[in-house]
Amino acid sequence: MKKNILIIMLCLSVLGCKRKEGLELEIINKSILSLVPEDKNTYNNMDDSLTNYKSKTIIVFKLTNYDCKSYYFNLNYFGKLYSNLDGLTINQATIYFYKDNRNKEEKVKVRYGHPNFNLNPNSISNKRNVHILKMLNYSTMGNEKYFDNSNFIIHSNETLYFEGFVNLPYGDPIQNAHVDFDKNAKYSAEITMFSDSTNYKKMLSRPILRTIQKNGYQVYHGVIKSKNRVSIKFIE
Repeated sequence: MKKNILIIMLCLSVLGCKRKEGLELEIINKSILSLVPEDKNTYNNMDDSLTNYKSKTIIVFKLTNYDCKSYYFNLNYFGKLYSNLDGLTINQATIYFYKDNRNKEEKVKVRYGHPNFNLNPNSISNKRNVHILKMLNYSTMGNEKYFDNSNFIIHSNETLYFEGFVNLPYGDPIQNAHVDFDKNAKYSAEITMFSDSTNYKKMLSRPILRTIQKNGYQVYHGVIKSKNRVSIKFIE
């Protein structure tokens, strides 16, 4: 009798794992806001807090692991895999914009660098962190741990939530990038997440490597695209 119960439990476990496979990335937002683009890209108002908050969207997204194994995500921003991602980085993801075109898919180029990036290099890290906390509607006091979350582990049948923000279309003093939108066109956005296992044993600390080995984690390698795209909504 006990043997039959064990067989049934084993079959249920195997069937449960085969129900759905892979990692699934999904954007929670229904849309992303953007100011109506002007004919000429002007940045002189991007230091204005009201304009910053008006053009801001906090993007929430989730990653679900349907596999029967757990993964360690190694976010190597100096590797070849990340260097091939040409979108706009938001927290642990990269966002891409697409112009709606019936004939072909047209990716909108993200352009980096504009005159408003005028922060003192000696204080840029602290100012950047304070700015990010404010833009995500967090208190700037006691939230230092928010930035200590680059690499992460996702277990089998686990869902992790993430967030980041964008200021469209001109960026802001910290987000040193802008997107060339046409106010008469329609756009959508998708996000990707990546993990790079290349030479990870030479990059990660000994305690982390032991943790990976002891728990049987697999260092994920590849880029995951969100299963959905959301529309860009122009506002005045």
